[in-house]
Amino acid sequence: MERSGLRRLLALGIAVGCLLTATSPASSAVIDLGYLSGDRTSWATAISDNGNYIAGISQGSDYSGHAFLYSNGGMTDLGFNANWINVVDNTGQIWGTTSAGEVFRYSNGVMTDLGTFGVSGFGGLRHINNSGQIAYTSDVSGNSHAFLYSAGVRTDLGTSGGSSSVARNINNSGQVVGYSSAADGQHVFLYSAGVMTDLGLGSDALINNNGQVFFRRCISDIGHAFLYSGGSLTDLGIFRNPGELIGFTLIAIAPKISYN
Repeated sequence: MERSGLRRLLALGIAVGCLLTATSPASSAVIDLGYLSGDRTSWATAISDNGNYIAGISQGSDYSGHAFLYSNGGMTDLGFNANWINVVDNTGQIWGTTSAGEVFRYSNGVMTDLGTFGVSGFGGLRHINNSGQIAYTSDVSGNSHAFLYSAGVRTDLGTSGGSSSVARNINNSGQVVGYSSAADGQHVFLYSAGVMTDLGLGSDALINNNGQVFFRRCISDIGHAFLYSGGSLTDLGIFRNPGELIGFTLIAIAPKISYN
């Protein structure tokens, strides 16, 4: 699927799904947000928890992405190009990546460039929570390491024993999940309050705002879903396809998953 098509699908899932649940069933409606003057298409990529703010990209014939913020029935041009909007919080603050691949924060009319964080690529492989904390992956002496950016400080999370690690997800408490290399393969880790916990072999890790971690592990070449909660690891059984993996994660574990 082309990137633009993928973005539109993501936009549909974020904008429509959240808008429908933000109001009572009797008054639910699908709202066309439109696009900025002179542009020809748009997609929403983030919505605030209170439903008052929607942020996204409006695109013109030159295919440049113009960042916008939608609130109170109107769309505002933020005045700069963006590659992706990751998060908008309940006050209208926005975090995302510019067309040059740099992380930015937009607050009260001011855009602050936070730099490239040493990574590149679509979306920058960055995951941002509603407090502006960023989980990302950068190079350390030729090896990838997971990092946490919080209150202007960049912390190397290290590894759980191997030579490399990758940040995969972050929740609104600043807990990070990701992967760390090990002798027997890829391990899932949970980083919380300065401590990295090795959860064993796994992939497709997500964490919710309750600190519960969901991931996949192959046992005898069969995929099993695992839940780590309150210090205990539970095998939830076999899943047959990625649709079950995503649906179970979003619905069964908790209604709010930090997945950017």
